[in-house]
Amino acid sequence: MGMQKIPAVASRDIQITALPQLKIARPWYGEIDSTVLQQNVKRLDVAYKKFFEGRGFPKFKNRSNFTSFTYAAGVKIKGNKVYLPKLGWMRFHKSRSVPDGFAIKSVTVRQRQDGWYASVRIEDKTVPDYAAKSLTEVKSIIGGDLGITKLVHLSDGYQFENHKFAIKQQKTKHLLKVRQSRVSRKVKGSNKRKKASKKVGRLHKKITDKRQARSVVGGAYHYISTSRCYRYRRFKCRRDVTTV
Repeated sequence: MGMQKIPAVASRDIQITALPQLKIARPWYGEIDSTVLQQNVKRLDVAYKKFFEGRGFPKFKNRSNFTSFTYAAGVKIKGNKVYLPKLGWMRFHKSRSVPDGFAIKSVTVRQRQDGWYASVRIEDKTVPDYAAKSLTEVKSIIGGDLGITKLVHLSDGYQFENHKFAIKQQKTKHLLKVRQSRVSRKVKGSNKRKKASKKVGRLHKKITDKRQARSVVGGAYHYISTSRCYRYRRFKCRRDVTTV
């Protein structure tokens, strides 16, 4: 008889199954929700996969730069309160309600310069998957290309402005330079340096929020596609460009 082939097991799964033993060895791990620990192991697995693909070595995460964690189950939302496993109920500013019929898939809690934010991922299984139409059914097509001076150039000649907030506003640019110089003059590890760094972070967040309000990542792609594609019968496509 030949030797029985043992199925390959991913290192991620081995680490996840070892989490109960880790809680025994370090009891304070029991104060963390199990799905949060599992999601962190999956993040590490993704980081090492990117490393072996040649996209950089994973960065070490300590208390100062570990600013987000994900719950995969057990989260509840009731009114203006959210329940996070192991943390309990807490108040939060609900920017929008979860629509009826949708179930919470996961919640990512992230720390930013001005507080903590929760991103809720929802799913409605009753909604059928979208079936793409064949090219023979498309009557008109519009193309778009990202630019530098303009955000997007469309094939019909229309252009979307590229709002460079930090560059156009010289006052903001000067203020950022002043605050960064103040950080460099403070002693490393001191409380004054931490306070100065927080001020720089808040200013960066202000600039980022303005950019994302009209950027491709923050919603301009949705705005561009919806505002122009109703005219072209809702057909749109996007290409990915790899720079060598």
